Amino acid sequence: MASFPQELFDIIIDCLQDDRCSLVACCLVCAAWVERCRKALYQRINLYSRSDLQLLVRTCRMAHMEHHLLTLRELGLFGHGLLEPAPANPESASAPTEGEYIYRASFQIPAKFLANVERLEIRAARWSMLPSANRPSISFAVFSSVTTLLLSQCRFETFGEFRETLTAFPRLSHLNLQNLWVDTVTPPPFGHSPGHSIRLESLQIDSGCSEELCSALFRSFLRSETRRSLSRFSVKGSDKRSPSSLPSFLRILGSSLLRLDVPLSYVQGLCREAMFSQLAAVGLSGVHISGASPIVDFLSLISSNTLVVLNLSLQLELADDGIEVLVGEWWELDDLLSSDPRFCNLRMAHVEFALPYLGKQHLGSSSKDGQLEEAIAQRLSVAFSHCQSRGILHVTGNVVLKKRRLSAAANPAIASRNPN
Repeated sequence: MASFPQELFDIIIDCLQDDRCSLVACCLVCAAWVERCRKALYQRINLYSRSDLQLLVRTCRMAHMEHHLLTLRELGLFGHGLLEPAPANPESASAPTEGEYIYRASFQIPAKFLANVERLEIRAARWSMLPSANRPSISFAVFSSVTTLLLSQCRFETFGEFRETLTAFPRLSHLNLQNLWVDTVTPPPFGHSPGHSIRLESLQIDSGCSEELCSALFRSFLRSETRRSLSRFSVKGSDKRSPSSLPSFLRILGSSLLRLDVPLSYVQGLCREAMFSQLAAVGLSGVHISGASPIVDFLSLISSNTLVVLNLSLQLELADDGIEVLVGEWWELDDLLSSDPRFCNLRMAHVEFALPYLGKQHLGSSSKDGQLEEAIAQRLSVAFSHCQSRGILHVTGNVVLKKRRLSAAANPAIASRNPN
């Protein structure tokens, strides 16, 4: 391996940058890889237990490893299991588990190695029942360069504690939340300005966050710099009723948002005050095929010709006598996209449908998955043919059968016309 060209090492390492197992395997097979892979291996470190933390602390004490650890840019702190909401009887709550090491990591790892971390992911952490020395503002004070924070399956005692976690990162600009619990959610007091130091550019809420938590979060952002800086807002994995404070949140964000990806129910009923003047990409999920009017109502809030991409995720209905697809009202949407000067720059109006499989009785005598998929595709093709022949709607499909995802997008029975 001594004669192996250095540029080939670099190319292979770049290709395997996100495949740590393969990089480690290369190091185990040939010692020549060890020195060359160290930088890539230490750019991201994941800790899963107290023993992992202790091993990293010992490594930090090795003088010859210092320049490698200074390349650390991504850190993952993972607890064990899914933390459930607080029980009705506080006395039955279990004590902090192995995941407790998460709150001590910043005290045991030398600060000079954490100061350059740009992306921090925390999973299955709980601040409840911990001493005050482990409060978020103290635990995370050394992460001065973090711009991206991912919180998953975490539990907080109060909303103030959750807000304190966010404000502990002075450069935070990208926030991703998933499955969070807050034992006590109280709205920010009147006249108070919580989260004044938070200046987010993107906010993504994947799933599992309660309506109360989201509402309190949006209210706190209304008093922060986020209302002027947020350009990307996404809510995924939920088609439920939107949090009560979301309309006010979106009205204020209207002039700064570039990308919006939310369930249609989250933006239905927005008043004309919520004008979006910069939107370039919109994704709407939880849309019912039988009515395009809510989408048209929302698009009427776009006040300029900035929209380039429109993605719609549809929920189809199954009737007893087969697949019932009503697309007549979609002509209104097709006409709007094709003729309104506000959408002159629109390059893709992409429609994706998902159909739950409720039994082969809905589709006649088809007995094989392939035949079943083809039957669904053919029926949808006929239903959408009139709408597709008129304008720019581009239709593909995903059919869910027995929890196995089959793609019908490549089926010639589904037209894919996009003249623009």
